[in-house]
Amino acid sequence: MNLEELKDQTILITGSAKRIAKSIVLELSKYKPRFILHYRNSYEDVKELLEEIKKYNSESYYIKADFSIKEERESFLEKISQESIDIVINSASIFPKMDHWKNFEYELFIKIFDVNLFTPASIIKTIFKNYKKGLVINFLDASLKYHYTDHFIYRLSKFSLEKLTYMLAKELAPYVRVNAISPGAILPPAQLNEQDKIEEKINIYEFYEKSKQKIPLNIPGNPEYIVQAIKFIIENDFITGVNIPVDGGEFI
Repeated sequence: MNLEELKDQTILITGSAKRIAKSIVLELSKYKPRFILHYRNSYEDVKELLEEIKKYNSESYYIKADFSIKEERESFLEKISQESIDIVINSASIFPKMDHWKNFEYELFIKIFDVNLFTPASIIKTIFKNYKKGLVINFLDASLKYHYTDHFIYRLSKFSLEKLTYMLAKELAPYVRVNAISPGAILPPAQLNEQDKIEEKINIYEFYEKSKQKIPLNIPGNPEYIVQAIKFIIENDFITGVNIPVDGGEFI
């Protein structure tokens, strides 16, 4: 697909209001697709983002939903079931600060898996249930191959989403292409604290200087690198079942 063909197509992106997803929206909006912007709590951010992209397509809009709450998740799925959506970018996920093996328990497990696995799978099933032509891009994590044990349940959920990507690439072919992107040190981690609020404690310049020391290319990450990978996947119709690491070689 040529990027110019995005005009008047509909793109659903979850967790769209901030960070990498926001950069994706801003860049792709130039090609005039219609966006459905999902957000959880960042109303002012998504409102500002929508105002900025409406100059390209006035029919874009946002939907609020906390995917860890069953009623909100089901309401969201019902709303998008009424839409004809061409591209799904599953960016939303949670990364709880307290997620360690010593805290492994049912409620936290269900909360993380509901957001990071069940919801992306449900979105894909809802939108492409009739095998309409489309594209899915899931967000994973470049560090998964090393089986680190910090953020234990988060990592389990991303492992599962990776396998879902490969399985659905087969299940939904030839109608839907299903791929993934695994960001490395692009932005400082955004952790969910005990009060269910997002924390970004590390100064971004400090983060980049520290991360450069671990990256073979010796350059800092940037959301633009993810945007480039997104555009590559959209444009290449012969790619499905692929997970692209964007990490500067950190996890070779």
